[in-house]
Amino acid sequence: MLTRIPDLKIRLIAVGRLRQIECQRLCEQYLRRLEAYLRCEMIEVRDARLGSADACLAKEAHEILARIETGNQVILLDSRGTERDSPGLARWLAQQQLQATDMVLVIGSSWGVAASVRERSNTTWSLSALTFPHELARVLVLEQLYRAATILAGHPYHHD
Repeated sequence: MLTRIPDLKIRLIAVGRLRQIECQRLCEQYLRRLEAYLRCEMIEVRDARLGSADACLAKEAHEILARIETGNQVILLDSRGTERDSPGLARWLAQQQLQATDMVLVIGSSWGVAASVRERSNTTWSLSALTFPHELARVLVLEQLYRAATILAGHPYHHD
């Protein structure tokens, strides 16, 4: 069992600010918990408030892509992506660690993401067929990363 995934760094890039204090606190809590297992940070990209959805997506895409480095593995959170159960996510995370590339998870705005972000993504991940508010999606992503890390470490947080 792994206790720490030392060579893996995950950046969660999300469009918009966390406005709900409860979501802020939960994200902070899971980021603190994750420190015991892997390096993880959350980066907020300002949501565009221009006239059209296309203009907003283009501006947000520019901000997102500016924060992605050449060798990064990019995972787009998208309802059409691959669904994984928690043990499956843990196995997938362990495989990513073997590639020794930093991961970037992207949560777009309520409009989604521009085609340029979708094209830059290596894969897509769906949290569920259900639709979640973007603030709650961040909490769910961080909790699931924490759960996956504890599964890999043999910690009793997750139990079948």
